[in-house]
Amino acid sequence: MPRFAKTIVSLVLAASFLALPVLADGAVTAKTTDNLRLRKEPSLSSEVLTVAPKDSSVSVTNETPVTNSDATWYTVSYGGKSGYMSAEFLQLQKTLPADTVTAEQGYINEPYVRFRVQPNTSCDTIKILTGGAAVEITGEKDGWYAVRHGGKDGYVRCDLITLGVTPTAATLGAASANDLQRGLVESALTHLGKPYIYGNEGPNSFDCSGFTNYVYKKYGYTINRTALDQYRLSGRAVENKSSLLPGDLVFFYTTSRTTVSHVGLYIGDGKFVHASSGKNSKCVVISPINTGYYNERYAGAKRVL
Repeated sequence: MPRFAKTIVSLVLAASFLALPVLADGAVTAKTTDNLRLRKEPSLSSEVLTVAPKDSSVSVTNETPVTNSDATWYTVSYGGKSGYMSAEFLQLQKTLPADTVTAEQGYINEPYVRFRVQPNTSCDTIKILTGGAAVEITGEKDGWYAVRHGGKDGYVRCDLITLGVTPTAATLGAASANDLQRGLVESALTHLGKPYIYGNEGPNSFDCSGFTNYVYKKYGYTINRTALDQYRLSGRAVENKSSLLPGDLVFFYTTSRTTVSHVGLYIGDGKFVHASSGKNSKCVVISPINTGYYNERYAGAKRVL
């Protein structure tokens, strides 16, 4: 498209968006209509900070768009980052004033999500919310929803909540998990970031089998101490990966191709949580089980619950 034609299109878009009504004391969110880049500056050549998948929720932090020869841009916040997105691929929506409590409902759209004290990733976690958990949305701030859950108030990133009623269990990645399995995984995830120290079994640091042993012990289950003995003696075998449920012990060949030497807890959605001794982590982390390093070294799984 010629540059002058793009400018005319951008001006038309800007005029149409400015005509949209907004709440005087509220905020405006938008849905992405395609995978959309968040750029540092309003320019197609500017640094890309992150990419928001189609149908993501972003917070529009300035209702007046910026129009230049590249496009019309909105200043937005997404995933804890602030920048610019093309207005052409944003569908604006009104949201609620941050200090207004309403009955607006949403649900958690990822298997496990942090419910935080403040709208940022550096603050404390109140608890881990599981996929499908219903929350009341009481406001919005800088790409985060202010929500109420279980009598507590906190914040969850906008893109991790879908507005509306909770979906049927069939749409949730960890839907087949029972309350005990979900609870055990939620407890395990509260230890994310704690350091890996060989021989330690909690509560402030762990090695891999010390971590799984500690989590199960907190739920009243005794399992063996080492990864190899957990593999040989704990629980019952899970025949294949497609049958894994949250809370299952998953095992890996990390020091040889014949002897199990690493263990973690499956959390659903193709991921597991474990105390990693890797040089780039050395702490409790979440890793994929179906791709990369751990996919190649998968040994099997056991179900204790």
